Amino acid sequence: MTNLLLALDYGERKTGLAICEVSKYSLARDLETVETRFLTKALRIIIQEKKKKEQFVRALVMGLPLNMDKTESKFTQKVKDYCTEIKTELAGITIFYEEERLTSWEARQDLFELGYSLLKVKELEHQVAAKIILNSFLARNKDRIPELF
Repeated sequence: MTNLLLALDYGERKTGLAICEVSKYSLARDLETVETRFLTKALRIIIQEKKKKEQFVRALVMGLPLNMDKTESKFTQKVKDYCTEIKTELAGITIFYEEERLTSWEARQDLFELGYSLLKVKELEHQVAAKIILNSFLARNKDRIPELF
């Protein structure tokens, strides 16, 4: 049995997903980008498919979009509202927030440095941002990861 963390870079049109095993030494990997309007359905499918493989999503790490001065924006509330909405649907899965300022910019920079075209960068940036969010969460909580679950 494997426990997993799933991270989301929630956007108005697209949401990036990343995943990793729950371990003190885990590194995230980007998973996919989905249209936000189909996000809840995609989460259900991912969770069910992982369960079939004896892999269990124990928590979601939701990127929390803050202004540069760390204050909340209108979109911050949208993210929190979505988390409230899915909390009952994803019973038993803990939701954590991880500050995500500049993760999309960082993802784009990383992809350009790897030589990806603008078209490919636009396709991958959200899932790479989700990976950055999850790696940030892991780094900040590395000594507590096993205790969290």
